[in-house]
Amino acid sequence: MLGSTNEQGVYTSPMMFPGTYDLLAVDSEVTGADADLFARLWRARNRAKRVELGNNATVEVALTPAPLP
Repeated sequence: MLGSTNEQGVYTSPMMFPGTYDLLAVDSEVTGADADLFARLWRARNRAKRVELGNNATVEVALTPAPLP
């Protein structure tokens, strides 16, 4: 899922299914969904923050944007 923050740097996602998610913030706009983008995201996965969502959970996570490799 891709999204952008508001003026205060806050991103609110639509409802998500329970499960484990890896979250990553980047310092530039991400557009499109091509093979190069997915390769760059895959290389950056070691910086991701893993979050477990339960049923009806609300989670707040602080991330620091970084460039994609």
